[in-house]
Amino acid sequence: MLKRLITTALVFATALLLLFAQNKCQWSLGYQELRADLRQDGSAWLVTFRDLASNRVEIGGDELAQLKHRLAGDDLRRDIPLVGEPVVTPDDSIRIEPKAGVDAQLLKERMTDEPFKRPNPTRPLFHIARGIDLRGGVEFICQLYNDNNVKVSADDEVVTILRSRLDQRGLTEPSVSRLSNGDVQVIIPGGTRADAARTRKVLETTGRLEFREVIATYDTPPGADLPEQVLLKNGKYDFAPGIRGSRQQIIAIDKTRGDERPTKFYHLGPAELTGKDVKDAGRTMDNGREAVSIQFSSSGAVKNGEFTRRLFADAQRDASGGHMAILFDGKVESDPVVRSPSTVNCIITGQFTPEEIESLRSALKGGSLAVTPVVLSERVVGATLGVEAVNRAITTMLATFLAVLVFMALYYRRLGLVAVLNMTVTAALTWAALSIFGATLTLPGLAGFVLSVAMSMDTNVLVYERIREELRGGKDLRSAIDRGYSGAFTAILDSNLTTIFSGLVLYWVGSGPVQGFGLTLCVGVAVSMFSGVYIGRLLADLFTMRRQTLSMANMVPELRLPYVGWRRVSYTLSFITGIIALGWFGFGHLIVGGSFNRNFDIDFTGGNLVQVTFAKELDADQVRESLGKAWQSSNERFDQLDPAELAAPQGYYSGLGSVGATRQWVLRGRDLGGAELETQRAKLDSERGAKQKRIDQARAKEQPDEAAARALEAELKPIGDEIRRLERAIADRTERFKAQIAEAFTGLVAPEGDEVAAASWTGTTLSLTLKTLQAPDANQLEDIRAVLARREELSEVKMTPSVSPVGYTVAATFRQAPASDQQLEVDVPLFAHLTGLLSASGTAPTDVGRLLVPAEDIYEAAITAGAGKGVVVAQPFPATQHFSGQVAGQMKLRALLALALATVAMLAYIAARFEFGFGVAAIFALAHDLLLTLGIISMIGIRIDLTVVAALLTVIGYSVNDTIVNFDRIRENLKKMSARPLGEIIDQSVAQTIPRTVLTGGATILAMIAMIIFAGPEIRPFNITLLLGTVLGTYSSVFVAAPMLLLFDRSKLVTPEPVEPVEPAEGDGEPPALGSGPGQEAPGPA
Repeated sequence: MLKRLITTALVFATALLLLFAQNKCQWSLGYQELRADLRQDGSAWLVTFRDLASNRVEIGGDELAQLKHRLAGDDLRRDIPLVGEPVVTPDDSIRIEPKAGVDAQLLKERMTDEPFKRPNPTRPLFHIARGIDLRGGVEFICQLYNDNNVKVSADDEVVTILRSRLDQRGLTEPSVSRLSNGDVQVIIPGGTRADAARTRKVLETTGRLEFREVIATYDTPPGADLPEQVLLKNGKYDFAPGIRGSRQQIIAIDKTRGDERPTKFYHLGPAELTGKDVKDAGRTMDNGREAVSIQFSSSGAVKNGEFTRRLFADAQRDASGGHMAILFDGKVESDPVVRSPSTVNCIITGQFTPEEIESLRSALKGGSLAVTPVVLSERVVGATLGVEAVNRAITTMLATFLAVLVFMALYYRRLGLVAVLNMTVTAALTWAALSIFGATLTLPGLAGFVLSVAMSMDTNVLVYERIREELRGGKDLRSAIDRGYSGAFTAILDSNLTTIFSGLVLYWVGSGPVQGFGLTLCVGVAVSMFSGVYIGRLLADLFTMRRQTLSMANMVPELRLPYVGWRRVSYTLSFITGIIALGWFGFGHLIVGGSFNRNFDIDFTGGNLVQVTFAKELDADQVRESLGKAWQSSNERFDQLDPAELAAPQGYYSGLGSVGATRQWVLRGRDLGGAELETQRAKLDSERGAKQKRIDQARAKEQPDEAAARALEAELKPIGDEIRRLERAIADRTERFKAQIAEAFTGLVAPEGDEVAAASWTGTTLSLTLKTLQAPDANQLEDIRAVLARREELSEVKMTPSVSPVGYTVAATFRQAPASDQQLEVDVPLFAHLTGLLSASGTAPTDVGRLLVPAEDIYEAAITAGAGKGVVVAQPFPATQHFSGQVAGQMKLRALLALALATVAMLAYIAARFEFGFGVAAIFALAHDLLLTLGIISMIGIRIDLTVVAALLTVIGYSVNDTIVNFDRIRENLKKMSARPLGEIIDQSVAQTIPRTVLTGGATILAMIAMIIFAGPEIRPFNITLLLGTVLGTYSSVFVAAPMLLLFDRSKLVTPEPVEPVEPAEGDGEPPALGSGPGQEAPGPA
């Protein structure tokens, strides 16, 4: 007992230590990297800081202290003397004035040669991140551009790679969707501003790694003109005429800090190796500096060997040769000379920060993109579930859990108190483990956590029922407890290890929610097994230390029925039910209309998305109420506002974790018709991309095949025409959704164009006043001005804040007046509104027409620039799009592969531990439970979403657990009752486990019923799916799996004797935990 007490204390101490390290220690929490920007102000300099996403951040004490430390110098760098002390200005800058004679370039290098580090804030000791449904998160809208800087549409591969990268960085449970205009929407749960900046960096990284030969380098002094071999074209560096040797050669620059102009240009040959040749990437040190270690795949190693041998030979012939350039995202990270050939491994050195190395590593592991993502906007979105809904669900869960504890205490009395303490310990350790692993908790995840802890009562019930049998057989209390725990151990071990193996496979092969579920499942089951067997035994010994016997309620006796004899009835019932249910799942749409997608919810099908800005703040209940009233008034006129098709409304807020009323909401509705059109469009888009790739390959040859390229281009036209037709059809459906929303909120949504409060034209200056949701600050206005000032047609841009209405005025001065022959390409509502404003300001009628296009250009540019800096213009409908499902095609395949491998793993383990016949019967029962659950939820109208997928995965664990408990007792009785018929043994074994089956299954079923009734509609599909799975799992373990053993030869079902547990050393002073005492017969498995 003393050893168990010490071990338990060590477990709790370790958990607390790890929690403290995870949530309180700075080395674990990490740092936010900040980049310093310098701007001259007379004889002084103003230093501002930007995060990884280039957003300006407030000055903190850490930055001021680090700045002083850098200026003070050290043993290797001389100090930079100042006139006075650094001063923090009201606009979040640090003003420093170097003494006369200080080199400006030295000051810049000292401030920008490496990032400043801001410590991430500590978290509560038992912190677990909350998901989008509980806390909301940050939304990013990304546009994609190809190498020619032309906007392209996202495909399934892009969505998959972005999600994989976010999972690599530990940002669990992100939402990644494709919008109908080709953009990508990404939402990360909860987090901090530092997390948002880190995510933005991940999104804007293409992850393209290339190894190229350095043909020549062209240097230029700082501030001088470009080398004659290089020119700047469309914002990118390219070769001057006559310099390029082949189409595969490129001009590249080295990585610069901040906005510095490059001074070294590389003339590079074709890409010899790329990120696709990399097997693994990691962080390492090289001569005391941060570096990236690369391990190539087998084919990559061959390419690397050939490439480095060639360069090594060049270096031997010419001392200036043998250079290679290693590029990441088009910039040279390192340009080493090959000193010796290499094959499998290499190290990339350079001016890396730890954050950049982690970004590079995750990008390489997640996959490289053939396009460049650009984040258009970054917004804080609220939780998808209302505060009341979350509180109601959590209250119901806690009440259910407490009810289970009370039942255990009343039914098993003194041992019930042991179970209560044991389950409480299980809950605490499981929560601690999830916090240590950095899990993200969603509402279904929370329900699963409560359910898994409640199901940990199964371990206690198994042990206590075995103790009851031993006491009934005349054993004294100490022996009964000893044999109860040792006898039940094999059943507990086998059932839990089977579930852990399946969870490990789901984590290893799956992605996204499937991977997260696998980790949670493994953690919960492992903690439950340790707590139930080890800590439970300790508590049982303590609570029965001076007692001779125990009393327990006995309301569920062994139920001796002809289970085997009823097998034909049960098999027939399962077969008929299964055929009907699965037939409805697969072909029900042929009867009721629609397509097979009717079985899936918006997570899988996608739908229409409309962002809407109301004239006043509304909360989620008010939004739902207005939508419901519109649907009830006329479900024909508002056919797209069917409450059954709408997702929960989601608000936009100014701060993370905000809840309640807000002016801007995003509404989503399932649209199967649009989903079918989107599927056709995506297929054609993929076909067009493949043909375009062939065109590029034909023209990239040493001798370009122009004839083949033109023939393929001719094939592209009909494909492009059909894609445009489908896009118009999808846009029509989303516009209809928007129109119905506008009508449902009549009087609460301003007319389109109303966000432009004023417009005027004076000389060559166009002024637009735009309304915003919050007043912009001076830094935000300056950032917007800097973006607009880069436009070639403008000579000057001024930004001034507007108080009434809240917003800002942009005054853009053109180099020359816009031409009068420009064609209008704006929506009619905006055109009409701008015409009225310009006319009202006194603009001549002849000028109004030619100003509309430039006005629309400045309007769009200002909105886009502001969205990236957190300034949101109050457009009535900022976005109207069709979006794809979160679950991309590759993600579905990985989920199915994970399920298949998990099934194989369970079959292998059960076959190894029991014999092959047991494994086949268990897998058949598992398939029975899953397929019937899937079919029945389809029949009752529950659609499959990510929460239902989580419930189906939970059913796997429950089904196998239930079946193995029965199999363990059958295996034991096969040895004890070798002379009796197999059918009789199966009947008696099932009868002996009925008390445990009824107590565990009954408690779980009652808990699910309570959750369905009281926890609210938000997680009702999840709970109903779990209820059906639990009922079917209990049924199949008794009436399907056990009788199926009759199909196998009895001799093939008898397993060898299990290895006897090692008895404790003499003098231990406590009974053996998992074996028999001296002189006693070794108990069999439970």
